[in-house]
Order: sequence, then structure tokens, then C-alpha cells
Amino acid sequence: MRNILLILVAVFLFGCVYDPPHGGYTIFNNSDSVIYVYETSSDSIQLIPKLILYDRWMSNTVNLYGQKQDPIDPPDYKINAHSYSVFRLGGTLRNPRINSKDKTIRLFFINENNMRTKRWEEICNKQLYVKKVKLTQEQFEKLDWKYTYHK
Repeated sequence: MRNILLILVAVFLFGCVYDPPHGGYTIFNNSDSVIYVYETSSDSIQLIPKLILYDRWMSNTVNLYGQKQDPIDPPDYKINAHSYSVFRLGGTLRNPRINSKDKTIRLFFINENNMRTKRWEEICNKQLYVKKVKLTQEQFEKLDWKYTYHK
């Protein structure tokens, strides 16, 4: 009986996987319009991962991390006017880290009209964004891992 109890306690203690919080950064949308943010280590918008126009009535969609997206909550990459969103990075909450070779993130801001009226392939091929920002880890650290978008 004692052995069974020890086995159950061991399974409970060692069977639970702790996933520590990831580092991240926040983008504030200080404009009067909805923006979609494409984050990449490349110098251009790529076909994959693909941003999808958010529709409240979407079902069975997944976010950029492959997790099921609740249709009530918009994806992280859609930021409403005068709102913000938090994006994941490597590292920890206290010490975020950009995992690309050059320690730089490129942010492409795409307006909602383009997301609504253009196919993703066209957005990529014609690079239809309203603003591109290139931030190194050092620049992000000086900004306290916060970036404010202004139109």
C-alpha cells in the first residue's frame, strides 16, 4: 500500500510539466484604425505564417502558435484602435530575448482594408504594408519592450 502511494505521489509530482512564462513585448496602437502586425526575422512579409482577417464568427481557427483561437478574442496580431497586444518572444518575463541570428525583429503594419480586400499572396507579393519597423534587441530594451504605433 505504501509503495502504491509513493508511486502516485511521484507520478503527480513528476508528471506535471511546468511551462515557464515566455518573454514578450507590447505593441500599442495609437491610431484611429485597426492594424494587423506581421512579425518576422526576414526583411519582407512571407507567405508563411499567414495572417488571417479576423471575423468574430470564425470557428476552428488557430493562432500563430498553433493554438485554437477563441472566436470572441481576436488574434494577438490584430490590434484595435487605441488598444494594445502582447507578442511572445524567447527568454523569460524579466529577460526577454530575440531568437533570430541578427537579434532583430521586423514588424510590418498592415491596415484592415488590405486584409479585408486583398488575398494574403497579393499582400506578400506587393508588400502591401503601411509601415515597417526594424528593432534590435538593444533598441527594444531601451524602449522597455514596448513599441507605440502612430499613423
